[in-house]
Amino acid sequence: MDRNPGHKLVRRLKDNLFNEEELDLYNLSVLAGSNDFQLAVTSGPEGQLLLLEDHVFPESNNGTQDFRALRHLFDSHPLLQAGFWKTISIGFKNQKYTQIPGNLFEEANAFDTLNLNAVLEKGDKILWNESGFSGIKTIFAIPDSVYSWLGSYYPNREIHFTHQSAALIAGVESVHNGEETIYAFIDRFRLHLVAMTGKSLKFYNQFQIKAFSDYTRYLMMVINQMGFSQEHCKVLLHGFVGKDSPHFQELRKYIRTLATGRRPKTQISGVVLSEVQEHQFFDIFALPLTR
Repeated sequence: MDRNPGHKLVRRLKDNLFNEEELDLYNLSVLAGSNDFQLAVTSGPEGQLLLLEDHVFPESNNGTQDFRALRHLFDSHPLLQAGFWKTISIGFKNQKYTQIPGNLFEEANAFDTLNLNAVLEKGDKILWNESGFSGIKTIFAIPDSVYSWLGSYYPNREIHFTHQSAALIAGVESVHNGEETIYAFIDRFRLHLVAMTGKSLKFYNQFQIKAFSDYTRYLMMVINQMGFSQEHCKVLLHGFVGKDSPHFQELRKYIRTLATGRRPKTQISGVVLSEVQEHQFFDIFALPLTR
C-alpha cells in the first residue's frame, strides 16, 4: 500500500521582516531527501535569513513514493509554488553520487564514472558540482522526471542543482583551520564523516545508522583508517543533535576531543539565526558554496 504522500512540519522560524510581496528579491534554498526536506529563504547582500523550515516525510523505501511526497509538498506549499524568486538552489540527499579530483573530470565520461559507484537507471539525469578550494567534483544523479518537473515548475528561473555531499564538503572547507580534524554530520538515519588535514580533503563518506553504537563504531573506524591520533584528533559534530543531548554526552565518553562545530562561512545573518544552534542546518546553509 502506498504511504500517505503528506509531510509534517517539525520546525519553522520566520523573521518579522519577511514579506511575501518581495519574493523576487529573495534567494530560495531547499534540500530534499527521502526522509526530510529543509527550506531556507535569505535576502540582501549579507544573506539575511528570513525563513527556515524543516519537514519530515513518512517512512518509505520506494523512489516513486518519495517523488509523490516531494511533489505533494511543493504543490501544497504557497511559497514553493511561487516562480519569481531571485535565485533558486535545490539540493538532493541520495546515494547516487561520487567524488573525484577536478582535474580527472570529463563531462563526456560523467555517466560512466558515476556508474562505477552507484546503481544508475535509464531515466537518471547526471549532474555535477565543484566544492570549495580543493576542486573536488561531485557527480550525482536524480530521476530525469524530477529534473524536468522542477524545470517546468520554475520555467523562468535557472535552478542551481547540487548534492548534499558537495555542500557538506564545501562547508567544511570554508571553516577548516588546517588541523587534523574529522567533521561529523548527524543526519536523520545517516552519519556523514569528512576528514581534513592541511588544506586537503582526505575522506568523505556517509553511513546508515541502525543503532546508537554505529556512531562510535564508524567514527573510530575512520580515525584509525586515516591514521589519526584518537587522543588528539579534533572531532567536530554538526547536524540534528543538541550539544547538551544524551547523544552528545554519550559520544564524549569515547571521543574526548568531541565538540560541536560552527556554521559554514557564508553570507548568512539575521535574528532568526539566534534561535538556531551554531552546528545545526550546516548542509543547507552551505548550499551557496557549491558551484
